[in-house]
Amino acid sequence: MVEFEIKVHPEQRLAYFPKIIVKELGTKLKLLPNKNVAVLYNENASPDEVLASLRIIMEELKLRARKNIR
Repeated sequence: MVEFEIKVHPEQRLAYFPKIIVKELGTKLKLLPNKNVAVLYNENASPDEVLASLRIIMEELKLRARKNIR
C-alpha cells in the first residue's frame, strides 16, 4: 500500500494532492476527522464502501505495527 505525505500551506491552508489521489477519489471529497486521524473519501461513496476500504487500511496498519514500521 502506498502512503502519501500531504503538506498544507500554513498561511493559505491549501494542500496539494497527488494526481493519482484526485484520479481515484475525484475532486469532491468528504473528510471525517477524529483527534488524530481523518478519513478522506469521495462524496458519493456509501458508508459500506468507506468501511470496506477502512478494513483494508486497518489490516495494513496492523501489519506495519507487527513489523514496527512507521
